[in-house]
Amino acid sequence: AMQDIIQQPAFREAAQLTAMLEAELHLFFPQVEVAYMTIHLMGTDYVSKSKLDGHIGMPDLAAAIVARIYDKTGLDLRLDQELLHGLSLHLKPAVHRHLYGMNVRNPLLEDIKRHYPLAFEAAVIGACAVEKEISVQLAEEEIGYLALHIGAALERSRQTGRKIRCLLVCASGA
Repeated sequence: AMQDIIQQPAFREAAQLTAMLEAELHLFFPQVEVAYMTIHLMGTDYVSKSKLDGHIGMPDLAAAIVARIYDKTGLDLRLDQELLHGLSLHLKPAVHRHLYGMNVRNPLLEDIKRHYPLAFEAAVIGACAVEKEISVQLAEEEIGYLALHIGAALERSRQTGRKIRCLLVCASGA
């Protein structure tokens, strides 16, 4: 795995960034740290060739997530462009973290599960779409981050499609 990372075009970028940091901070970074930085860069647009080549694109994967959520729950977030864009941006580094065995920490995970159970459940369903489409099983911490995107979309849908219903009864009975 380390040899695969060293051969990536982003490794050269990471090595240059690390050399600049070393010169500025008078520190030494071992090669494993350069490799770790490489993986992060690969999750951005630094690299066009990666292990994901030939797979479904991130916008398509985001659409598949939202479609599966709709199919399984009836929550229709398919037209929420902000959600689709946010998921697309989040998915590429998340998938790279999985492919290279990087652990991600989500300090909000328990709060998300407790306070936003619908969003978390929808994210679990969305993670099933990821597994189906590209054979990547997202960690629960990553699913928690997807839930934040979905929760924000649910809140937006409540605000835009909200109808205020009230019954006004006056003392005269009218």
